[in-house]
Amino acid sequence: MQKELEELNIVKILLFVFLYLVIIVLFIIFYTVPEIKTYKTEHIQYKENLKSYYSVLNKHELLKNTLERNRETYEKILTAFRTPFNQKDFISFSKNYFKKISIKKIKESKKENVFLIHKYKMDYILKDIDSLYSFFKELKKYSAIIKIDFPFILESSSNNMLKGSCIVEIHESNISI
Repeated sequence: MQKELEELNIVKILLFVFLYLVIIVLFIIFYTVPEIKTYKTEHIQYKENLKSYYSVLNKHELLKNTLERNRETYEKILTAFRTPFNQKDFISFSKNYFKKISIKKIKESKKENVFLIHKYKMDYILKDIDSLYSFFKELKKYSAIIKIDFPFILESSSNNMLKGSCIVEIHESNISI
């Protein structure tokens, strides 16, 4: 065994160890450094995607909060658009203000964007002009969206009563709001 140890050349062993280390370092340099570069570029791209994701998420949350706030604020109006028009209900509502009332449909419903618009001609008889003003004031509280349109005709009739007619437009939602 002594002889075997003497035959071993320490310089040769050191040279082989050094060569082995050089090969390992070269292997590390040629295979891992490109992976590190790829990792860095993908990490930068990930950060940019994350930043744009949070930007879009913040915009979405802002719009969602605005929509919810508007829904709460304008709930009565949205409910009125969803409520279908009932001619009998409107006549009974109007009888509180008019002596006599009749409503006739004059045009088929037309679609305007997301709304259906029904046109009616309303003929009425009232005692005094104050009841007409009261009708206009209370019309805001009615369950549907109603627009009184021109021509608005008022004329005096017998027994100190006023006779009139006007065009009534009823707006309904065509889609789910």
